[in-house]
Amino acid sequence: MERELRRNQNLLYCVGTGVIMFGLWSVIKGIMTIFLQKDELIVMLETVKASLTPDKADYFVSTFTIVCIIIGIIIGVLLLMHICVGLSARKEGMGRRKKDRVGYLVVAFILLVVSVAFVVPEIPALFKGVDDLLDEIVTVIVDVTSIVVILELIVTGIKVRILKRKLNEEEKEEGSS
Repeated sequence: MERELRRNQNLLYCVGTGVIMFGLWSVIKGIMTIFLQKDELIVMLETVKASLTPDKADYFVSTFTIVCIIIGIIIGVLLLMHICVGLSARKEGMGRRKKDRVGYLVVAFILLVVSVAFVVPEIPALFKGVDDLLDEIVTVIVDVTSIVVILELIVTGIKVRILKRKLNEEEKEEGSS
């Protein structure tokens, strides 16, 4: 059982690193998406701005700035969540967690739900004959891989906790005998 625990701890360490890397990918993907679609965004902004009265045009620019800041905060929070989950998993994989906390597994589950929510709308685009079909396919594959890594982290984290509990119970039984 100790061997299985060590194997799962090693896997937890590796997938923790993967979660951190996919967090960085999410930031890069978000920034690239904004820059690649800036022409469409500018056209949309010009259309909306032209329909506004001159006194409301200033509010539109400040509102757009606020929206950009909010998007930046969301990307930052997602990156922070990925880093916290990944570092916690790595720590538990190395056996250096002092306290028995499950918080990182809860946050990992939230990341899983958010990741699935972002990927599901991308899938129908694959069947609509998008201009950049290869780009869409690669993006979906990378995002699905990220989901699999987060799911693997959750499953392995639970296995490690169960194995630790079983080993502790066995040690207590041997100690009392």
